[in-house]
Amino acid sequence: MRRDLRSRLVREDGIAMVLVVIISAFMTLLAVTLIDVVRAESDRGAHSNWSNTAFEAAEAGLDDFTSKLVDDHGYYLHYVHPAESTRSPSAGVFAPHSSDCTAPTYSAKTTLGVAWGYSKTWTYPNGKDNWCRLPNGYYYNLQIYPPGTAENATTSVRIVATGRRSMTSTEDMRALETFVRPSNLADFYRFSDGDVSIDAETFGKIYSNGNVTHSGTAHADIFAEGSISGSPTLVDGAQKYAYGAFPTSKIKNHPIDFSKFLVSLVDIKRAAQSGGVYLNQSGTTAWRIVFASDGTFTAAPCTGSNVQLSPAPTCTPAVSYNVPSNGAIYTDVTAIVSGPVNGRVTVGAGQNIVVAANTGPVTPGDDVLGLVAYSDLWVAAYAPAQLTWTAAVLVQTNTWHAAGSSHGSGSLMTFTGSSATATGGSFTQYASRIYGYDLNLQYLSPPWFPAIDDTYTVTFFREVAP
Repeated sequence: MRRDLRSRLVREDGIAMVLVVIISAFMTLLAVTLIDVVRAESDRGAHSNWSNTAFEAAEAGLDDFTSKLVDDHGYYLHYVHPAESTRSPSAGVFAPHSSDCTAPTYSAKTTLGVAWGYSKTWTYPNGKDNWCRLPNGYYYNLQIYPPGTAENATTSVRIVATGRRSMTSTEDMRALETFVRPSNLADFYRFSDGDVSIDAETFGKIYSNGNVTHSGTAHADIFAEGSISGSPTLVDGAQKYAYGAFPTSKIKNHPIDFSKFLVSLVDIKRAAQSGGVYLNQSGTTAWRIVFASDGTFTAAPCTGSNVQLSPAPTCTPAVSYNVPSNGAIYTDVTAIVSGPVNGRVTVGAGQNIVVAANTGPVTPGDDVLGLVAYSDLWVAAYAPAQLTWTAAVLVQTNTWHAAGSSHGSGSLMTFTGSSATATGGSFTQYASRIYGYDLNLQYLSPPWFPAIDDTYTVTFFREVAP
C-alpha cells in the first residue's frame, strides 16, 4: 500500500512538473507576444505620427506658396521658391536656386526665392531635389505648374507639395496637390459698385459697394457694404451680410475698389495687339463679331450711331479669324457679339458691348466667354424675343440693360453667368427674366478677367502619391 501511495505521489509530482513547465513556457510565449504587440503598436503609432506631421509639412508648403501668390499673382513667373525643385526652362538652362533653405533659421514667410526671368514653361528633370526645413525639423518640397500648359490645362496654378520627416529616408512621405487662382469678379453672379435692385430668382453670390434690394429668392449669399432690403427668400443655406457683419472667411469687410478693375481693358488691348485679334479701322463705329462652333469667328466693321437700336446695322465685309490662343479680342469702339463660342476668349470694347443674339460657350466648363465694356453692355433692341446668353460680364463705368421697347408678353431672356457693373441695371424690356450663375466660372474664368486683391480660391485639393 505504501508502495502504491509512493508511486502515485511520484506520478503526481511528475504531472505537476510538466504542468509547471507548460505554464512557464506559455507565460514566456505570452510575454514575448505582448512585447511584440506593444512594440508593433508603438511602431505603428510612431509612423502614424510621422505620417501626419509629414502631411502637415506639405500643407505648410502649400500655405506658404499661396501666401506669396496673394501678394504677387504672378509670383510663380517672377521667382523660384526656395523649396521648389530645380527648374529647367525650355531653353535648357537650369535656374539658380537658394542654398539656405535647410537652415534651422529659415523663414519661408520672409524669403521670396530666386528671381526667374526665363520662359513661362519649365520641367523638373532632377525630381524633388530641393527641400525647406521647418522649425519642427520636417521638410517640404514644391513643384509648380503654371496655367495653360501641357501639365496644367486649367486657368489655375497647380501646386504639388511633399512633406517628409527626414532627408535620409523617404518613409512616411505625404504629398498634396491643389489648384489655386486669384478670386475674381466671375466668382459672383452680381457684383456692383453701386446700389442693386433685383426682383428675380438668383443662384450666385451678390456683392454691392452700396445697397442691395432683393425681392426674389436667393440661393447664395448676399453681401452689401450698405443695407439689404426687400426681404429676399433665402434658400440652400444662403445668408445676408450687410455692413459690419461680413465673415472674414467669405469676403472682405470694407468696400472693394472698383476702379482697379479698369486695368482689365488695358491688359486685353495689349494682349490683342500681341498675339490676339485687335480690330481697328478708321471711320468704324462698331464691329460685329459672330462666333462659330468650329472655333472661328467673323468680324465686320459697322458705321452709324446707336447700333444697339433697331434696325440692326449693316456691317461689311466680314473677315474670318480663329479664336486666338491667348484669348484676347479688342476694339476701341463698340463690339456687337453673338454666336456659339468654341474656345476661351474675352471680348473687350473701348465703348459698349451689344449682345445681338444667342451666345455662349459650346461646351460649358471647357469653353468660356468674357465680355468687358468700358461704358455699357446692351441687349440689342433687335435681339430675339427668346434670348439665351452665357458670359462673364464686366461693365467698367456704367451698367447693363436692354435697348428699345418691350419685346412683348411672351418674351423671355435667360442669362447664365456673372455680371459686374459700376451701377445697377435691368432688362425690363423682357416680360420674363431668368438669371442663373455659371458654376463653371469658379473653375474656368475668362482670360484677362480682373482679380480681387488679396484673395485666392482653391478649385481642387487632394492627396497624391509622394
